[in-house]
Amino acid sequence: MYEHDDSTIGAESDSPLKIEPESAGTNAEPCGARSPLDCVAAEEHAAIKEARTTTRARDTADNRISAILLCSSTQAFFAANAPLSARIHSVESVAKPGNCVHIGELMPMSYRSICRWVFWLFAGTAIFAGCSAARIPVEPAGPAQAVQTVAEAQKLPSELLYVFGGRPKIKKPYIMVFDGQDKSRYPLPLYTIPPDGNGIYGLLAVDRHNYLFAEQFFANSAKLYMFAPGQTKPSVTCSLPSAASAMYVSNGTLYLAQVGNAIVELAEPLTSRDDCSHPLATLTDVHAQREGSTTLYALVTDPQGDIFDTYQGGRYNYFYMDRFLAGSKTARPFANLHDAAATFYATSDRNDNLITNLADYPSGQGDVLAVFPHGSKVPKLFHPIDDGAYCGVAIATNDTELFALKNYPSPSVYVYRYDAKHGKIGQVKRSFSGLWMYGQSIAVYSR
Repeated sequence: MYEHDDSTIGAESDSPLKIEPESAGTNAEPCGARSPLDCVAAEEHAAIKEARTTTRARDTADNRISAILLCSSTQAFFAANAPLSARIHSVESVAKPGNCVHIGELMPMSYRSICRWVFWLFAGTAIFAGCSAARIPVEPAGPAQAVQTVAEAQKLPSELLYVFGGRPKIKKPYIMVFDGQDKSRYPLPLYTIPPDGNGIYGLLAVDRHNYLFAEQFFANSAKLYMFAPGQTKPSVTCSLPSAASAMYVSNGTLYLAQVGNAIVELAEPLTSRDDCSHPLATLTDVHAQREGSTTLYALVTDPQGDIFDTYQGGRYNYFYMDRFLAGSKTARPFANLHDAAATFYATSDRNDNLITNLADYPSGQGDVLAVFPHGSKVPKLFHPIDDGAYCGVAIATNDTELFALKNYPSPSVYVYRYDAKHGKIGQVKRSFSGLWMYGQSIAVYSR
């Protein structure tokens, strides 16, 4: 049953915010005569315009087009990494129009598959080692970044949204940093953070002091970067023993889900490149392992210190959520999500509610935002959508707002009213568009 309470949260709204046509010639002036921020503005307006054009084209055709294009655009990756593609599925099967790999088997492609598909594209390096050193071709990172000084960093807004940006066809997204309270029709980033060399950003997290953590995937390795508030160059970089499939930060600990159903805990902020090889603790979800899982999906902790993860396995290949009670090294079953496609992203609020998304829960309901009230194994469902999927989620503004990335008709982050006391998601307040077509992970800092 979908929750709705007008007296508490106002009228629900799931429609994308209307985008008016922009004036002609936005990006006609060369960047050389303008400031870096003006350059960013022009680039982002161009990206928004291109995204709208792509959206109109998609709306007149089958809504599977983008997902098929996604499969096509990743053929080069799998062709260059034959050992990986062989373990997941044959390159020929992956390349077949209208189909995509999902947990080792083919399924009809839809927008809801994009979150899961890109997850496996990135997490594949974590599951299967020994990939070829060949790299997929990349394009320039995009808008010029405005380097922040310490003084400027101290003047940053009280709320910041970190998300991936780049034109739809770009292979190497950059990180865009927005004023999370920007209510303008076309929010522009305060500054951007370029990728490192041939790496591809996959995961983001930010702590309560605004230290940003970003994981980058390379052909056969992964690195973790920490950026001090307002900085575009990392203060600490360290190599990970294996790529992470999920990342979450809370109360001075950075949690990484790694190969073998493992959860690695690192003290943060990081102080040296050796920190990644000296974890505070390593937990293994033995229960997930016994059910046939090889990788954990979402990873989140609540204010009580309990750790939750999701995975797929068991006799019927269902989706499940497990919990490590605070201080425990033993995972216990928490919720059986049955054939609902579990999330790859989750967050929690100060009342110990868990917020995530679920696809086809209950069966046939499309993708929804879901709130698991504290201790409850049955979620409340909000804002169902027939096309597309919800991806990254984050709580902000003293638990009164929920940021959620939705990938259809074009990737945008929507900011919803949120009632932590009752665990309810209300109407859309504002949005951020012009994002990378395949971007999923987001992070929000809020003082």
